[in-house]
Amino acid sequence: MSEIRKFKKKGNDLALRLIGLHLHSMDANISKNLKPGWYPFGKYPEPSNGFVEVPPISDIAANLYKASYKSPMVTVGCIVGKNGAGKSSLLDIFYRIVNNLAYMLSSYKKMPIPTRLSYANGVNADLYYVCDGKLNRIECAYEKVSVYREGIWGNMSKIQISNSNFDMILRGFFYTIAVNYSIYSFNEDDYDYRSIDVTDSLDVNGKWLEGLFHKNDGYMTPITIVPYRTHGAIDIKSENELAHQRILVFSLLFLAKRKQFPYGYRPKYVSFKLRKNYQKETWYKFLESHKEWDYSVLENFRAELDDVWEDFVSGDLVAVFGQDSEMYKLVLFYLSYKSLKICLTYSDYYDQLGLEALKEKGGKVNHESDEYLNAYLPMIAERVVAKIRELPINHITLKIHQCLDYIKRLDPRTEARENAYTFISRFPAKSYEEVFLHLMYPSFFDMDIEYVRVEKVKAGRYEAFERDSNTSFELSKMSSGEKQMMYMVSYVIYHLNNIQSVDSDKYRIPYHYVNLVFDEAELYYHPEYQRRFVAMLLESLNAAGIDKRKIRSVNILIATHSPFILSDVLTENTLYLSEGNPVRVDKQTFGANYYDMLRSSFFFTNSPIGDVAAKAMKRWIQSAQRKGKTPSAEIMRMVGDSFIANYLLNIEENVQDS
Repeated sequence: MSEIRKFKKKGNDLALRLIGLHLHSMDANISKNLKPGWYPFGKYPEPSNGFVEVPPISDIAANLYKASYKSPMVTVGCIVGKNGAGKSSLLDIFYRIVNNLAYMLSSYKKMPIPTRLSYANGVNADLYYVCDGKLNRIECAYEKVSVYREGIWGNMSKIQISNSNFDMILRGFFYTIAVNYSIYSFNEDDYDYRSIDVTDSLDVNGKWLEGLFHKNDGYMTPITIVPYRTHGAIDIKSENELAHQRILVFSLLFLAKRKQFPYGYRPKYVSFKLRKNYQKETWYKFLESHKEWDYSVLENFRAELDDVWEDFVSGDLVAVFGQDSEMYKLVLFYLSYKSLKICLTYSDYYDQLGLEALKEKGGKVNHESDEYLNAYLPMIAERVVAKIRELPINHITLKIHQCLDYIKRLDPRTEARENAYTFISRFPAKSYEEVFLHLMYPSFFDMDIEYVRVEKVKAGRYEAFERDSNTSFELSKMSSGEKQMMYMVSYVIYHLNNIQSVDSDKYRIPYHYVNLVFDEAELYYHPEYQRRFVAMLLESLNAAGIDKRKIRSVNILIATHSPFILSDVLTENTLYLSEGNPVRVDKQTFGANYYDMLRSSFFFTNSPIGDVAAKAMKRWIQSAQRKGKTPSAEIMRMVGDSFIANYLLNIEENVQDS
């Protein structure tokens, strides 16, 4: 195979595709039961001299998952195999490689607020992927990370990891959103051991995971893992609270588009109520989490921001709430508090404090910075607010602009419950961001939504209408499977909207390609939800209004045991694992019969019924054959398989024939 081929960029070639992982010898605590070799995420040939000849995507295959011409291109693949086959181990190696690339890049990038990344030791593997029509290879050989990219004529050129190449490398990379709700996954303690490999005697631990749960770097690090965990544990209360607002936005967006989220339900009522003690509780929590700063500096800075914001919004605030009212003060507090929080969280806003200039003048930031800030706070506050008010709006400033929009609505109510259709009629929202910005209330309100079940009723041969139940209920009353689906989808859309809002600056680049990974995808799902899993994802991506000019392609990788999910995925886009080895499966899975797939794609070789039932059936058949008569009526009532029941009913003839 030639290393060189002429490169021509075509529409379908611009799709993001994970090609595979080439594993080299490494400690078994990392590779687990995976053997050294080539693990392709589909039918891709093994690398030759660091190069893979990637076949093009046909027009038919390219259009399987594309909802409309306005949508990003979508590719879907699977990893399947029995428990212990190596699916999660392979994904862990993938996460480590991406983490290590990000760590190396960030080490060269001078950041006022450094990332919380740690290097994942012990990895010896290569990641191959196609992005923007070019083959790329990330080599992670223990402590060394190297980047290679296909050139104009197909040759693979090395790109030196450095500050000057920071943008170039990440522009040819992708952002990964990894979703895994398994309670046994990502426990940092499970990754701890002392490597005894002769080539790499380093401590290996799960500390690197910590940096992948935090997304306060403005999406510079190209991966996040959801939901958030602390030492492997998911805070369910926090998870519910964070998911609540996302789901409200998504449900209202689907309602505006005359669709259902979740399927079978419709928002009936929307309610909001002012949160008691919001200012006191929020400010106390903020100060506790920023103890490295002098208390008086933070208080003074917020007061100055308060004054600057008041100059911009006081007219509308007085018209709605009156001068010096509690709501007047609360809104100003929210704007100043959010502005201050942004300054201490994101590097490009931290620059507005001018602390780097103080360093250059010989000042000590940890001492003299307090004096500097207090002296220049009015000027700094003006600069910060001016930057926040700049357009376009992004995920960093979205909540502040939401509050500014709320002020312009001139809505004096602090509590209400109204019909959902009436609620969304105020603004013709067509995207997730528009619903959040123009319809939702700021965080100092509690919002809730009540649903009704919906069914389609046949009216005639060609007509049907929807009928909803009379009883409405809140999100908390839904089943675990329904919540799981809504949490997962809303997480993905939330991050996609944030990613597409990122513009280039000296610390970040906009990602045009996104990789979605779903491990243990079918958790909590009824087979019908599993059957519609891929369709629900695609419908959600389409409804969210993802701009294909910003996010050009989305790759979806699903690790699953479900034939219902695999029925929506082409076998040529699937990695089959058996006892730690990739296995070739030629039988097509797309649109295939579920039972056939259990045998051909999931290595299901035993009885098609439960093991206890299979053993009981065997005993009953053997006993009936010995006695030459049909089992008792009680046993016959227990036999669910019609073929076995018919055999036992005619046991005398069957015994004579044999």
